[in-house]
Amino acid sequence: MALLNEQDFHWVVCHEFEKRGWQVEDVYLGNPMRHDEKYLLINQGFAGKQRLMPFFNRQNNDDLILAIQTAGVVRGRNGFRKDKDY
Repeated sequence: MALLNEQDFHWVVCHEFEKRGWQVEDVYLGNPMRHDEKYLLINQGFAGKQRLMPFFNRQNNDDLILAIQTAGVVRGRNGFRKDKDY
């Protein structure tokens, strides 16, 4: 659980919206997908496997496409993770 000034991130986000007059109906979506599962799913999509195929608007997403092409992944003790060593 991410803490920000001794408050969890969920509380901070909801509180900030409510402070600005928004009505927040928070919904628990479950645990996030594990990095190794996400890595395999994304790679399958880029390979066009299992009926997965990402599409990008190349004219409007130069930065996104560059980030995807240069993103690093390393295998850690708990499986795949982002390479943040650069």
